[in-house]
Amino acid sequence: MFNIGDHRYLHTLKSYVRNRSRPEGSIAEGYLAEECLTFCSRYLHNVQTRFNRPIQNDDYGNTITEQSSIFPRIGRALGKAKDCVLDKVAFTQAHRYVLFNSSALIPFLEEHMNVVKQKNLRARPKDIERIHNETFHEWFSDHVEQLRYAKNEHVSEDLRWLARVPNMARRYEDFIVNGFRFHTKDREKKRKTQHSGVVVTAKTLSFASVNDKNPIAGDVTYYAVLTNIIELEYCGDRKVVLFKCDCVDVLSQGRGVKKDKFRFMLVNLKRLCHTGQQLFDEPFVFASQVEQVFYVQDPVEKD
Repeated sequence: MFNIGDHRYLHTLKSYVRNRSRPEGSIAEGYLAEECLTFCSRYLHNVQTRFNRPIQNDDYGNTITEQSSIFPRIGRALGKAKDCVLDKVAFTQAHRYVLFNSSALIPFLEEHMNVVKQKNLRARPKDIERIHNETFHEWFSDHVEQLRYAKNEHVSEDLRWLARVPNMARRYEDFIVNGFRFHTKDREKKRKTQHSGVVVTAKTLSFASVNDKNPIAGDVTYYAVLTNIIELEYCGDRKVVLFKCDCVDVLSQGRGVKKDKFRFMLVNLKRLCHTGQQLFDEPFVFASQVEQVFYVQDPVEKD
């Protein structure tokens, strides 16, 4: 009795057969050639072999040196970039996401939150959070400009460029990051493969009600479909790649996401948590934050 590994190796041996009238000799000759090539390839350091060639979805993460902690080079695009014009809402959403998710800006975020609380002493926590989200990018730009005129040494060149709006935006249809190959939803319409499924785990503030004074911050897993790949250029090599996604409503229990009796995750791609058309929506995430997920139609429930 053979196990599955034996069957696979028999398939390999059969592939050596070139002369069907002499199968044993073909297998012996093919096996000997394979062993010789394997032995030689271990000493060919400047030649690409199956032992040293990169993986299929290599994003060159180990060969590219990060120039900045704010603008790291993560992942690589496939194909030629196309210049794109984002509307004012999408442009603000993308720039704001970069600001709120840069670790170097944590002190500035905390300072602005304190300013908002002092100006709105009677506002509810949810309203304070909304005002903080909507006004931080403008406050940060003015604040860095004031620090620059005061010749503050703590303001780096990267922070100065980040305080400004991006110079331009480009779009891609294919991108490799974290060992996954991603395509936009429109890109894969004529393909049999699926590469637009995205899953992101993000820290989110949850409010029990409108009057909730103690929101809870926790990790929430979001399921989405990739619709656009945007690269924002702030200055020269200072670039950030963002994924624009149609995100499923995971906060409303049972509407967008639920589990069946077998504990399989069911996702309703028609129940989105935002349309991306409102300024307070967040359709963008960093390309470095995503992993890939595969969607298949449930045979029982239509959506």
